[in-house]
Amino acid sequence: MHAGLGHTAEALHALNETMRLAQQCGDPVVLLHALSVLCRLLAAIAPGAPGLPPHGPAALRSSLAHHVQLLRMLRRCRERGRELGQPHLTAFAQLAAARFAMLHDVEPSDSGLHAPPGSLTAAAAAAAVPPSAGAAPAEAPAGAGGEGELRAAPLMVSCAVRDTHALATAASLSAAAPAAPPPTAADGTPPPPQRAAAAASDLYSSPLLFDRSLPIGAAAAMADAVQQLAGAAHLLQSAAWALHGHNTLERAHTMMYLAAFSDPQVGCGTPARFEDRSTACAQLVAAVARRGPAAARAAAAACLGLLAASVCCDGTEDSSPSYSESSAGGGAATAVTAAAAEGSTKASGGWDGGCNALALWGGPALAAAWLCAVHDRALALGDSAAAAQLVGQLCALSDPQAHRDVEIRLEAARRGVLNLLAAGATEEAHRAATELFARCADAGLQAPALRCLMLLAEVHLAAGDPHGAFLHVLACLLPAQPGPGPAGGGVFAAAAAGAAADSSSLGAAVAGGGSGGGRGGRSHDLLAAEALVLLCRVWYELSDGQQLEEVLVLLQDALPLILAHGSVHLQARAQLVLAEMVMSEASSPADLTHCYSQLQRLLAGAAQAATAAEDFRMAAQAACMLAWLHHSQGSVSERDTAAALQETLLDRQAEAEAACASEGRTLHVLRA
Repeated sequence: MHAGLGHTAEALHALNETMRLAQQCGDPVVLLHALSVLCRLLAAIAPGAPGLPPHGPAALRSSLAHHVQLLRMLRRCRERGRELGQPHLTAFAQLAAARFAMLHDVEPSDSGLHAPPGSLTAAAAAAAVPPSAGAAPAEAPAGAGGEGELRAAPLMVSCAVRDTHALATAASLSAAAPAAPPPTAADGTPPPPQRAAAAASDLYSSPLLFDRSLPIGAAAAMADAVQQLAGAAHLLQSAAWALHGHNTLERAHTMMYLAAFSDPQVGCGTPARFEDRSTACAQLVAAVARRGPAAARAAAAACLGLLAASVCCDGTEDSSPSYSESSAGGGAATAVTAAAAEGSTKASGGWDGGCNALALWGGPALAAAWLCAVHDRALALGDSAAAAQLVGQLCALSDPQAHRDVEIRLEAARRGVLNLLAAGATEEAHRAATELFARCADAGLQAPALRCLMLLAEVHLAAGDPHGAFLHVLACLLPAQPGPGPAGGGVFAAAAAGAAADSSSLGAAVAGGGSGGGRGGRSHDLLAAEALVLLCRVWYELSDGQQLEEVLVLLQDALPLILAHGSVHLQARAQLVLAEMVMSEASSPADLTHCYSQLQRLLAGAAQAATAAEDFRMAAQAACMLAWLHHSQGSVSERDTAAALQETLLDRQAEAEAACASEGRTLHVLRA
């Protein structure tokens, strides 16, 4: 109760009292459960909460740091869970450790924390111990992986998913087996439960079948808990694929959970957790929203109907709201669909009803995913007032306690910086982005910190400082890319490499970092591709078009991944940038004859993707360039078709502006 209300000091006091009583009674199982609750508490809050150790980059390497305590306790919880025959606590500890490795850039050790070579805190540790002359380079740590191999975090997540499902099967077999009779066979034949355990051990060698000394009800409850964790393992795997930019596998694991584990009758009759169903729906909405606002509306309505139907059909869950009328779910889904349809001509006003319904039925995670999709649409349309209102709603979803709901708070702060950048307030945007990066670095969060670096690069580029933008985008790009590299890599080392590079040696800097910045770090494939697009824009400005061939090679390398897994806005931006660079270097229409078909596909794809993102200004720009391209090559009919498409897109933008003007708002050009 105290932890749910955000009172960490009171929650720690209650846990200490529980552990003291359990120690006096000599009950190791209660001690283990208290340890697992403490791990949940530490994993759900930010460092520096009341009653916890201090936080910051220096504290990350301290033996008393928040992350050190959490990782050591998770390891202890997993070991004791195997020793005491508690499969649900063993699976919880393994999944929690894998989730921590996926989100953070620090790793556990017996002497505190040490950062992997590609992490945010690696450069400071490497600078403290300079290499001696003639010393051989350090070998890669076990599990770090080389070029083409998985990094430690996705490997841990995959192993955790595999072992959790094996534990679920083993616990179910153990709970279903009859009680072990006393061994009465004189020939030494093992009793049937032991034979079943041996057979299961042959099939599932990593976990052990737990003993049958527990009551039947307790064993069945453990099996149900492990089944729930097996479903949560798919959600963790989906989050890992989302972090690494594989949209198809992300949706596959989310749909796997919704199809196999969200049914209350699946898994020994155990009901699915309300929080897990909400997380699955939030992941699905976030993944589908990359295909545009229309897809986000359909996904949100479908998820709302699924959540409402599951609550109405299963009234036994204590953590989810219960409603007596079975038509409540259908009414809510109809309401959010109508609100979304009304909001198709507005930037945010008609979407508020959908947000309220999603927050009621799906919790803050689902509502946050919906608000992020609506905010992207507001930025695309140019509605600054709606974008500011949506960021305020996103902030209001988080817990009043500052150390809870860290992910929602950081995302709201990042989108606030986007609003400032879109409004042209580069100084305020730079100040807010710098503060946000410091918060992400203090918390040890790798992916948000890299996105902050890319956001800082956007701010510098908008302010007319491509040199400053280059430092930040290179610092974002190098740790995000996979592959072997120097042990002193990381964000700070990448920034130092960028500071030493000039416009004549950009190719060497990127080529040296493109295969070496991510050793031991996290492989953020899609984030690296997005940073490559930004790097090409910066590089093109710095080189004054003198290194066009190198820029085109980088863009062509990033384009397949962007077209396969990127958002529609990123697809439109990448194709438009590539076409602009090629067309800007043509001195006459004859210079474009050899690449006419390629440019035609790029501009048509950019117009289609921008239209799906409802960024009609960008789509009209792509259609205008396409019409000029057809005109330069003498294709009159294709030119007229592209010109008509441009007029249609401008009319749709004018309709959106008129709708906002009727509400007293004015649309602005928020994205160049």
